[in-house]
Amino acid sequence: MRAGGDYELEATGVVNFDPQPNAADLIVGLYTPMSIYENEDTAVKFSPDGSLEFASGTQGKWKLFDAGERIFTISFRSTRLSLKLLPGRGLVQTNDPSSIVFQRHR
Repeated sequence: MRAGGDYELEATGVVNFDPQPNAADLIVGLYTPMSIYENEDTAVKFSPDGSLEFASGTQGKWKLFDAGERIFTISFRSTRLSLKLLPGRGLVQTNDPSSIVFQRHR
């Protein structure tokens, strides 16, 4: 068993691959806030209908702003954020991808 490194897969014959999920599908899930906004530091769930809810009960909304760049607007209480989705990692600052705002649960 290999635990790391570069892998290559070769598909031969008749092969069907699932289509790549769109940005709106990728954001759905559970996240941990890495920054505190308006005293919110509990887990937050992003739902397929564009809503979000913190474990504390605070509700908000998310909206896809730019599908190609995976930029989303996130709003709850008086907080408004513009964040970039990095699949598998979470939502990050648009000007600093190393600054995770909401980390994705795996």
